[in-house]
Amino acid sequence: MKSLEEREEGVVSEDAEEIKRRVEFAFVALRNKGYWAEQNFQCCQSCALAVMPKGTPKYVYYHSQDNEDLLARGELYLGWGTTRQHGKEIVAELVIAGLRAVWDGRSEHRIFVALGERRVMAEQ
Repeated sequence: MKSLEEREEGVVSEDAEEIKRRVEFAFVALRNKGYWAEQNFQCCQSCALAVMPKGTPKYVYYHSQDNEDLLARGELYLGWGTTRQHGKEIVAELVIAGLRAVWDGRSEHRIFVALGERRVMAEQ
């Protein structure tokens, strides 16, 4: 019989894979709207922003440190840019993909993504 910890790890792993699948679904839709969208891109936010194609007006991504957090906790934060309207579009596509997206509407804050209740906090 598996221990509680082993069962919890299995659930987190399943959640992580489901989140990745749904994020990819949202990213495809965003790419079709002109976004540069990448998963598990570069090691950190600084490196991701440094190697992103110059002049990219609309982007969304998560990096390998985010991927590690996703695998450990079943939660994900997305880097994105550049306007509030872009943030709203990204959140909308995540919700359509069946994810819970939480964002406070501030352009300097990342978007939190998880499975569960589809809730959006985009206006304060």
